[in-house]
Amino acid sequence: MSSFPVICTPCSIERAQNSLPPEAPFSGKPPIKPGDEPRKWSRPVIALQTAAAAIVAPVISSILSIPGWLLFLGAVGAIAYSAWRQCESYPDREQAYRRQAEHYAEELPDYEREKWNYDEKQKADAPKRIAQWRREQIQSALNETVPHDGENSSAPEGRAERVFRSHLEQYFPGKTHSNLTLQIPGYSYPYTPDIVYIDPSTKLHIDIEVDEPYVYHTKHAIHYDTSEKDYKRNQFFADKGWIVIRFSEQQVVCHPDSCCKTVAQKIAQVTGDRSTMSILVDIPELPQQKQWTETEAIQMAARRERDNYQTLVKEEVNSETNQHFSGEHESEDFADWLNSFDEGAQENISNVMDS
Repeated sequence: MSSFPVICTPCSIERAQNSLPPEAPFSGKPPIKPGDEPRKWSRPVIALQTAAAAIVAPVISSILSIPGWLLFLGAVGAIAYSAWRQCESYPDREQAYRRQAEHYAEELPDYEREKWNYDEKQKADAPKRIAQWRREQIQSALNETVPHDGENSSAPEGRAERVFRSHLEQYFPGKTHSNLTLQIPGYSYPYTPDIVYIDPSTKLHIDIEVDEPYVYHTKHAIHYDTSEKDYKRNQFFADKGWIVIRFSEQQVVCHPDSCCKTVAQKIAQVTGDRSTMSILVDIPELPQQKQWTETEAIQMAARRERDNYQTLVKEEVNSETNQHFSGEHESEDFADWLNSFDEGAQENISNVMDS
C-alpha cells in the first residue's frame, strides 16, 4: 500500500543516480614472465619424431619408389642432428633463461607495488569520482526536460494550494509558479499542475500536487491508490523529465513546512543543492499518510472528513474562486458560478477538480 507523499522520479534521473563511471584500467605493463626452463634435448620429442619417421617413410617410399629403410635412416639422421644442435645451444639458452628470470624477479615487485598503489588510489577517489560522474549524468538528464508550453491556465487555484504555495515561496523564492500548462496530445484542455518548482540553473522541474480524497461538492472519489487517471498523469510528466510529488491535502494543511522540507530533500537528492535544507533542518519530518482506496474515499466523503482540517486553512486573500473550492457555497451557487465561464474554461475547471 502506497503512502503520501507519492514521489515519481523519471527513469532517466533514476538511472543517472545509480550509474557508475567506467573503470580506468591500470596502464602499467607487467614484466614478461620467463617460459619453461630449457633442456639439452627433449627425449619425448625425439621419440615422437622417430615414431613419425617410421610411419611416414614406407608411405613416401611407395610413392617415390625409394627404399623405405633409406628414407628412415635419413629421417633419423635429421633427428640426431637436431638433437646435437640443441645440446650445442643449451648453454646459451640456459644463460638467456637465467637473465630473463632474474629480470622478471626484479621488475615484478615494482609492478605489483605500482598496481597496488593505483588500486588504493582508485578506491580512495571512488566516492568523489562517482559523485562527480553522477552529477554530470543527472545534469545531462535534466537538460532533456521538456518545459511547460503555457502560462495562462484558466483553472482556479484551491485555497489549500494557494496557502501551501505561499509557504513554498518563503523557502524557494522566485522558483514556484502557478497557472502553468502542458498540452495533452489529443485533448482540448491541458494539464495544469497545482504548483510548479523550476530551477532555471539546473532545469529541474517538479510538479507539486495537492491531492484531495473527493471533490467537495460532488463527493466524487479522486486520487485513490488505483486511479488510472493519476497514473497516466504521473507518467506524462515523468516522460517529459518532470519529478512529481503528490501530497495529501491534509498534509499540506496540517504540516506545510514539513511538506516544504520533503521538496527540499528531493531537490538535494537530485541536484546536490542543500541550501534550503539548512534552513529546514529543525523542521520535523513529514508524517506519512496512507493513500486511500476508492471505497475509503467514498466513505471519507460521506463523513465530510475534509471539513475536519479545512478549518485550519486561513484565507489570505478573499476570492470567489477560493470560496467555491473551500465549500462555503451551496451546490446551486457553485453551478451558477461554473456556468459563468466559457466552455473551454469549464473543461479546465472540471479537469482540475477531478485531477
